[in-house]
Amino acid sequence: MEDTSKTESFIMDCAQAEIAAVKLTHRQAHIVLCSFHVCRAFCRKTRNPIVKNYLCRLVQCKRRSEFNFYFRVISRLDANVSQYLQRRWMHRRELWAACFRDNVLTFGNDTNNRVESSHKQMKRFLQRSDSLHKSMLKVYKWHKRSFSIIQQEANIAQSRCFTYPCSQSLIPIIRLLTPY
Repeated sequence: MEDTSKTESFIMDCAQAEIAAVKLTHRQAHIVLCSFHVCRAFCRKTRNPIVKNYLCRLVQCKRRSEFNFYFRVISRLDANVSQYLQRRWMHRRELWAACFRDNVLTFGNDTNNRVESSHKQMKRFLQRSDSLHKSMLKVYKWHKRSFSIIQQEANIAQSRCFTYPCSQSLIPIIRLLTPY
């Protein structure tokens, strides 16, 4: 099966069926497991707040030396959690540990909470009984309204910009110094 898009990275829950589907349809894409959901899955294995803190640090740390340190600390504090991590998670740490996926482009996004938030918003006005046509119309209207709000916010931000007169010879220098 050919790749269906040029999408390079997918951030998703830990569901094996979803991961398998993405691997099948987007063979070259990187899969990143949602850090929020991974931390939550890890933290379900203990009640100790200190261990929970180290588990989330393990997911989010940027250096492998930190990762190894946090794993050693967790191993000393809770052998059961350490065994769970070894058995279920360590063999695929490049999917969930930030320090093992520095080659993956995510623009700093490591959760799928934005998508889940959008789904929640859509579910507020979509009904199970809606026809496909009606659902598509509602999604279109929702998108149009959302885009309108974003456009209004951009116009407000733009209205706060000021123009200052300056010599034409300074314009190239100003363009180098300012990103706008």
